[in-house]
Amino acid sequence: MSAAQPMLAVRGVHTFYGHIQALHGVDIHVDAGEIVTIIGANGAGKTTLIRMVLGLLQPSAGAISLFGRRPTREQRRRIGYVPQSLGLYADLTVEENLQFRAEV
Repeated sequence: MSAAQPMLAVRGVHTFYGHIQALHGVDIHVDAGEIVTIIGANGAGKTTLIRMVLGLLQPSAGAISLFGRRPTREQRRRIGYVPQSLGLYADLTVEENLQFRAEV
């Protein structure tokens, strides 16, 4: 990844499940060191987007690059994910919670 490349680039991503469009023209640019939160109502496409960023699903259209390349298993090891359902531990600092989730 060169200094000019973002850590994550999502460009014009569209996703369909049959005739239902789950994502429509999503664009995201995340630089190294940034922390991003994805919020939205149930069914808004958050999980679909995360799965695409991780390389578990392919978009119907558009492009995703993680660390300057298509997402791979090796690249997934370099990012952290804190799901809403598991919550955070109050006796840990923000950094400790992030480190714990990254290791899990």
